[in-house]
Amino acid sequence: FCYIEKVGCQSFNKLFRNLRSNYESSQRTEQIWFLNTPSKHRLQKRDLERILVDKTWHKAVFFRDPLERFLSGYRSKCEGYHPDGKEHCRGHFGYAGKNFAGAVKWTVQNLDSDFLSEHDAHFKPMGLFCGGLDQTLDFYDTVEQLDLTTSRQKVQSFLSKLGL
Repeated sequence: FCYIEKVGCQSFNKLFRNLRSNYESSQRTEQIWFLNTPSKHRLQKRDLERILVDKTWHKAVFFRDPLERFLSGYRSKCEGYHPDGKEHCRGHFGYAGKNFAGAVKWTVQNLDSDFLSEHDAHFKPMGLFCGGLDQTLDFYDTVEQLDLTTSRQKVQSFLSKLGL
């Protein structure tokens, strides 16, 4: 599963933590972040590359409209909706993030820069997640855009495909 920041990532982390807690007691915690990273399961890059092309593994990624995701990230991180938000905003936009217009201008100016791969995960282009979705998307079995009206049904359908 490839999760992308600002695409239901908190909900997906909770979902997979709860599902895995049936098999691993270490998952029975209030903590949700970084419990199911490849390194936690002792997977290395070569393991992930093998899994990516292995048709017996179901690979899934959900994405969001890029403009909607950017606005959500800005509101979450730059307008103070989350306690750690200002750190993310300042670290990513610098003073350009003081207002939305400045953040948009900064993003447009830096879209093709070498800095692109170092973006804060909340603003990083979705194609750069999971080792480069722009190169690996064809290997995914489930690729779905989430929005408010269809996300529940799409996630339930995905889980059903997995027998969950």
